Amino acid sequence: WMSGGIHSAVRHGRTAEVEALLVSVDVDDKDAHGNAPLHIACQNGHMDLARLLLARGATVDLRNSAGNTPLHYAFGFTYVELAELLREMGADDCILNEAGESCYTIFKEEQLKGRAD
Repeated sequence: WMSGGIHSAVRHGRTAEVEALLVSVDVDDKDAHGNAPLHIACQNGHMDLARLLLARGATVDLRNSAGNTPLHYAFGFTYVELAELLREMGADDCILNEAGESCYTIFKEEQLKGRAD
């Protein structure tokens, strides 16, 4: 298996494929942007895949190349239920990314996008 396969499988919500890949691929395997499968699950709102990855030992506070944790994406894309799951699993909501933003800062900015002034 190519390690990029797990990132694509997570992005497209292919749970059975992800489970098969986890036999031979590190659950925290990073792509070119430093995103692990859990980051990608949180970018795409895949709650079931996030649960699976966490159950398989995914690092809840892993930072990508921009310093973002999965929690930054869960809140950034307004997947509040997913963010709550991460916090229940011990995610640190005080971690700042490389731009100095917390998961809540990103959340507020995402909420403001697209609104008329």
